[in-house]
Amino acid sequence: MADVNTPVEAYGQLDQSQRTQLAQTFLDEMKKEDHASYERYAHVDLDTVTAEQLADMHNHAAAHHKNAFGLVMDHPIMTAALAGFAVYELDRHLGKR
Repeated sequence: MADVNTPVEAYGQLDQSQRTQLAQTFLDEMKKEDHASYERYAHVDLDTVTAEQLADMHNHAAAHHKNAFGLVMDHPIMTAALAGFAVYELDRHLGKR
């Protein structure tokens, strides 16, 4: 898929409230799975989370927290606003489901 966005580009297409909701989901799930990962991102201000910060959470979760990653990629925001990106990322990191 040549037209698939990078995580930063994809999250940059979302408005602030959408980025906030996704970041909150990443943080909530990381806190359940691994407190050290949660602490890595706990300083992020959810009201002003940037596309770059969200992409960093995305990449970390894809590598270390498959459940959190899957939940965010299946989040209604992702399926509505960035469906193609979410499907590509799920397949790339988790394999066909």
